[in-house]
Amino acid sequence: MTLLASSSVALAAVVLVAVSAPFVGLVALALLVSWNLGFRAFRTRVHGRKFERFETTQGPGLETELGRIWIDRRAGVLRIQRKGGEESFVPLADLWRVGIQVGRAEATVEELFFEGWTITDFFGRFRDRRITWEIAIGARHGSIPVATLSQYDKRDFFDLATPVQLWILGKLGLYRPGCEVAGELECAVAELLREGGVRGHGLGTPSPPGR
Repeated sequence: MTLLASSSVALAAVVLVAVSAPFVGLVALALLVSWNLGFRAFRTRVHGRKFERFETTQGPGLETELGRIWIDRRAGVLRIQRKGGEESFVPLADLWRVGIQVGRAEATVEELFFEGWTITDFFGRFRDRRITWEIAIGARHGSIPVATLSQYDKRDFFDLATPVQLWILGKLGLYRPGCEVAGELECAVAELLREGGVRGHGLGTPSPPGR
């Protein structure tokens, strides 16, 4: 039984309790709503969203879940340190832009085990998916990955509950669209490069990352 089916059974039980014991029913209903909101917040969180600015004696830097990058003004390079400890550098003169690549893939396994599978899922446009945003710095000899974000996108047929849940979570500060987070991170990387003196294309107003 999926978590969605379990919630439906629980809602039916709450209704029965509310008929016989209104106060207990209201408490149970509040707990059920809280559970559903918590579950939706967990399912739609943006993976890889954390980033932080920092300062070194060499220059400003940025840390994401992929590692750290920072400007070395004296050497005129961008230094890169991955989570595994691997270090490298690229001359600032070889950097020219920051960009976002958006990917979309069906989340069949996640939907089957966490959300529930219905007959409408046989139609591609109603299948849930996971959206990814890859933020990278464009360089003369390739791209430098800075962060990879992803978010679950629920697309059930005639789904009225999820938009309401996301609206409430957004008001509570517990939900943000992944495209907004990706755009914010892109701006932070572009600002870092501008501070390092990089004046390439795409370091002004970022292009919309899309959803």
